[in-house]
Amino acid sequence: MLEWSDDLATGIQKVDEQHKEIIKKVNELYYHGSNGLEQEVILEMIRFLEKYIVTHFREEEEYQEKCKYPNISEHKRYHRELEKEVLELKQRAETEGATATLITKANRILGSWLVEHIRREDKDFATYYRQHM
Repeated sequence: MLEWSDDLATGIQKVDEQHKEIIKKVNELYYHGSNGLEQEVILEMIRFLEKYIVTHFREEEEYQEKCKYPNISEHKRYHRELEKEVLELKQRAETEGATATLITKANRILGSWLVEHIRREDKDFATYYRQHM
């Protein structure tokens, strides 16, 4: 399970709220997947996460464009990599079902990637944003 903590806060309210929502949904996916929730419900949770992550990334990138963030290309590349992985997870869930292995992989990918990305990339961006806006 992931836990929101102050060291994940970027100081950009909307970004932090979205990060909290993603963490909440990843935790729900793990919890329900571990407790045998119906396959279709789990698949819908994965679909929701896929859409929400894409929306979040686009909004975050808009902030980066506004302040002319110099590392935007690299940051976008990281976003596209995760989007690709989540799309692959969703496709596997649709064809193979939401297996325990798939749910574990989803939580590992989403959880570890998200936390590390926030701590490194998003916090660097947020520092730049606050200095230039």
